[in-house]
Amino acid sequence: MNIRKILGVLVLLGAVAGGLVYVFVVNKPHTNVAKAEAAYEGSATGLYAEFQADAAAAGTRYAGKVVQVRGVLVEIGGTDGSINLQLEAGNPMGGGLTAALADSENTAAAALEPGQEVVVRGECSGLDQDEGGLLGALGATVQLTSCILVY
Repeated sequence: MNIRKILGVLVLLGAVAGGLVYVFVVNKPHTNVAKAEAAYEGSATGLYAEFQADAAAAGTRYAGKVVQVRGVLVEIGGTDGSINLQLEAGNPMGGGLTAALADSENTAAAALEPGQEVVVRGECSGLDQDEGGLLGALGATVQLTSCILVY
């Protein structure tokens, strides 16, 4: 074979591979958090305790899956129009559970006050351990994304 044929085949294979990556990875449909079955329903403290006891096993069970947790709202924050709720999870050294609300929940979130009990449903991203931080694993946080308020 000459070089042009080899290069042509390689370019064709690259285009096919790129198309497959786009179809199956980039263009993946988003999880409907409201309708999906929850892999965990319970307290924020319970979910956090599972991640603290065995982060790898809990990550396998819950990461990428919908969970529904209830807990006491500690703080409301966020940047660039996003709203994050920090829920108490029983760690006196910091950390806990952070729920990043979906944009559709911004109006409902305005009525929330620290200290009240809330129920949120979202997709679990796993445990975020700030390994380089001062507290390390002590300040670890379970992350939820695309959350909706269930109350």
